[in-house]
Amino acid sequence: MELTPQAEAQLRTEIQQAMQAQGDAVLPQGVLDICKHKEMVLQFIDILVGLLPGVIGKLAGKAIKIAAETWFSSKCR
Repeated sequence: MELTPQAEAQLRTEIQQAMQAQGDAVLPQGVLDICKHKEMVLQFIDILVGLLPGVIGKLAGKAIKIAAETWFSSKCR
């Protein structure tokens, strides 16, 4: 089971809206260091979500990946 492209787009939109509602106050002090290592962080997330079992794990894993990618694209410019 996979998320449809429409579901992925909706998820990205909802994540961006949630991040905008929080504002920049939630940014950790070392955010730029995290941005420098974006690929390593995303690879680590891939490993973690790969350990989630079953269909629920695949859907949740995809949502987690989308959330991380959206966060990086928004905060690391």
